[in-house]
Amino acid sequence: MTEPARILMVRHGHSEANALGRFAFRRWDPGLTTLGWEQARSLVASLAGIPIERIVSSPLRRARETVAPLAEARGLDVADLPGLAELDMGRWDGHPLGELAQSDAAAWGAWRRDPEASPPPRGERISQVGARVIAALDSLAPVPGITVASTHADCLKGALVHLLGVSGPASRRLDVPNLGQLLLTQSPRGWRITLGGPSTI
Repeated sequence: MTEPARILMVRHGHSEANALGRFAFRRWDPGLTTLGWEQARSLVASLAGIPIERIVSSPLRRARETVAPLAEARGLDVADLPGLAELDMGRWDGHPLGELAQSDAAAWGAWRRDPEASPPPRGERISQVGARVIAALDSLAPVPGITVASTHADCLKGALVHLLGVSGPASRRLDVPNLGQLLLTQSPRGWRITLGGPSTI
């Protein structure tokens, strides 16, 4: 029997954007903080003994840096998968969160309430993020063992919203911490979701 494809989605470690309270999506591309690098190294230990055959990543720096120590430890390359890039925040990209809450209060409040009905100005809806993330994962040829996919919080949220067929506002009830993980297993009915970390593999 052929082993099903399994993909461990991992949110990047603590980044400079997290530390500064700023949006960082496309035009601003910060790396990890000292804490983020510690988290990246901890991923190597937490996945010890688990057969990892492939590592893919959002092309953004913080996501690639998160799996760099793992790739080095396993002797693997990190392949960019553009579909895993962060939600496009449009003209909010790079701005401090507190500033937007004051300068663009109406649009900010609407987005916070419903990221589907009220996306960022010139940005993406959460459903669009989920659809492209799942399409990117679907494009990967199945391999034995685990594919680790380094990505972003809204990408994990979007993937869940898409797979569960729920509305965009439901994503506001999801919290994905740095290094948060989600395991997807291919099945005849599509991707099966397993919540948790390496202990679930």
